[in-house]
Amino acid sequence: MRRVSRTFAVLFLLSASIATSGQRPTNERVLLRKDISSYAGPGSILTVRELEFPPSAQGEKHRHPGPVVACVLQGELEVALEGQEPKTYGPGQCFSEEPNQLHLYSRNLSNTEPVRLISYILSRNGEPLTRPEK
Repeated sequence: MRRVSRTFAVLFLLSASIATSGQRPTNERVLLRKDISSYAGPGSILTVRELEFPPSAQGEKHRHPGPVVACVLQGELEVALEGQEPKTYGPGQCFSEEPNQLHLYSRNLSNTEPVRLISYILSRNGEPLTRPEK
């Protein structure tokens, strides 16, 4: 039991340090990367990712090359996009981003529970899915 408690304590401290250190606060898993050139033009790629934000984590400013649709599976996520007021999304709610729109931040509003979401990003073959901004 002590080992389990210690493991949870270490994981909690690690996620807290990541959330405040400027590193990427999310765990990311690519679920699908599909060439959709026959539908959307040469080099078009659809990427589907599952993202998890640890408790209290906040993402940094960034942009995506193509349109994005993201749907929250678990938790409450506050999202701030350029030209819009911050909004909070819960399970079953989705938001979208325009190509190259500045994503100011995403913040997990819970101090105890992670946020999980699925994102769909359209891009061209070979270009990075995310570009950090200062």
